[in-house]
Amino acid sequence: MKQNHKKIKIYSEALCNSVDTFETFQNIKVCLHELTALSKKDLMINTFLKSKSVDLSKKMNIFKEAFKEVFDKNLLEVLLVMIENDDMNLLIDVNKSFVVLAKEKLNIAYVEITSSTDMDENMKNQLSNKLSDITSKKIDINFSTNQDLIGGLKIKIDDMLFDSSLKTKLENEKHRAVKPEPKMIVKELEQKKEEPKPVLELPTPDPTPKKIEPLINKLESKINLSFEESKSL
Repeated sequence: MKQNHKKIKIYSEALCNSVDTFETFQNIKVCLHELTALSKKDLMINTFLKSKSVDLSKKMNIFKEAFKEVFDKNLLEVLLVMIENDDMNLLIDVNKSFVVLAKEKLNIAYVEITSSTDMDENMKNQLSNKLSDITSKKIDINFSTNQDLIGGLKIKIDDMLFDSSLKTKLENEKHRAVKPEPKMIVKELEQKKEEPKPVLELPTPDPTPKKIEPLINKLESKINLSFEESKSL
């Protein structure tokens, strides 16, 4: 276990040392996320990376040729070392450690914004720019929706949560000392909560990573070929 921690530290620090801009950070973070998702989804690729029957140099070459056009050069070099040392099982932890180190190095804040309805791109950009000004940091932001909020926003900046949703305000009113005014507010909000809300038709996210998707068939063809060649030896 201690050995794994040392390896995770070495790999994540190597990635962090290669990152000098917010854009590079975003690119490597997205690629790592997509590769992690692919490794969970595609049994063939997992089997290929763990296989002892396929020559290591051939394995590394196939991986390099498949991803060299979409992966950052430094990221690809680190991944090839991980394959060489049979450490791809550490990918998720390396990703998490890299993100923590890079955010500290580049002064980046991670922000989660949850709203009751989907926001347009203009509103998202305005929020992102405003939060960047307030925190004096670059913003690594994620937007999501939750109709149960009724209205308002939940904004989480790293470990700080700011909640202006009507649902939370309602819960707060319920727990305060009983007064006529809050009772009326609670009653009104409860009535509003019972009103039918429009159903958001949100697109279902494609589980296949977008950057890697065009490469999967080509990669799997090469993997199949390498397995066939190893059987014939």
